Amino acid sequence: MNTSSKILFILGVTLLVLSVSTSYYRYVVLHDYTIKAEMDCDPSEESCFVYICDSEYEECTGDPEEDTWYYKYLYRNAQNIPLCDPYNTDNCSAFTCDENEVGCYEEFCSKNLLEEGKVCSSPADFEVEDVSEEPEEPAESIEVETEEEIE
Repeated sequence: MNTSSKILFILGVTLLVLSVSTSYYRYVVLHDYTIKAEMDCDPSEESCFVYICDSEYEECTGDPEEDTWYYKYLYRNAQNIPLCDPYNTDNCSAFTCDENEVGCYEEFCSKNLLEEGKVCSSPADFEVEDVSEEPEEPAESIEVETEEEIE
């Protein structure tokens, strides 16, 4: 092996080690990456993605209300997510953006984000008529006498 080959080999190995070290430091030590999480969504207030249970691939209850899940996406930088149980909402704020947190946002369903076969819901789909109002009473009928009745 001649000198130029040895130098080229050492340079290649050094670049490979630097690249792996830099990536390790960025992703493992600094946690500098974005997490995308599916979160519950209120379809009466927000435009949500809709998931309907498919009995071919999973066990469904048969009740359309229980077999339908409305969700949105949360994007958050991993370094800002606390190390706690995300399902214990009393002590953990893993699924909420802090005030003025850079890079943290919720993504709601829209036509340009839909993949083929997916469905969006909108708050308009869940508007309920106000049944507390009393129905209007019909207007009183006014009898009009015709000329024949007068004679």
